[in-house]
Amino acid sequence: MKSLEHPRPASASGHPRANVRDRRIDRTRSAVAAAFNTLLLERGYSRVSVRDVIARANVGRSTFYEHFENKRDVLEQSLAPILTPLADVLRTGRPDARLQSILAHMWDNRKLAAATFLGSSRAVVTRSLARLLEERLEERPGRFVVARPLVAAALAAAQIALLEAWVTEEPPAEIHAMARALFQMTVAAAAAAQTPTSLAV
Repeated sequence: MKSLEHPRPASASGHPRANVRDRRIDRTRSAVAAAFNTLLLERGYSRVSVRDVIARANVGRSTFYEHFENKRDVLEQSLAPILTPLADVLRTGRPDARLQSILAHMWDNRKLAAATFLGSSRAVVTRSLARLLEERLEERPGRFVVARPLVAAALAAAQIALLEAWVTEEPPAEIHAMARALFQMTVAAAAAAQTPTSLAV
């Protein structure tokens, strides 16, 4: 979904006014995301409906559909800022501060993370992450032993499995160690899926 840019008229003092429509959009999206996360914790993904989210967020049905297609879209959009740094380990060349920050956020909200990774939402999360990883695999030179979507699916499943075990404390690990493990595991697996000729390029 593309973000809309609106001009901000200047106030009498010459300073730009905060756009009322932008703030209203932000409030609506935040309310829907918060309601969805609460319901996810209470009931699990499969038992949450759009009607439930609308009622809990106290927004109109038409308002909901102005911003989201369905409950899967709410989940995917909510997770995009978290999944992007996971996929970006194929770009960064090292486990960067952004990845560690996301992992710290995940640990602080590990009950919600566990509900997301353990339940029926896991397949949605894994597919979303796989799409992001596939985009980054397309940037790598050379060929892969199998098609990139298959490699991306395997990488996504491995990352989610590691994160699931971590947020359920089986066993515990420091954030910096998790960042390094995610980075090394993903990069090594991606390299292993390329043909020897590609690796020599």
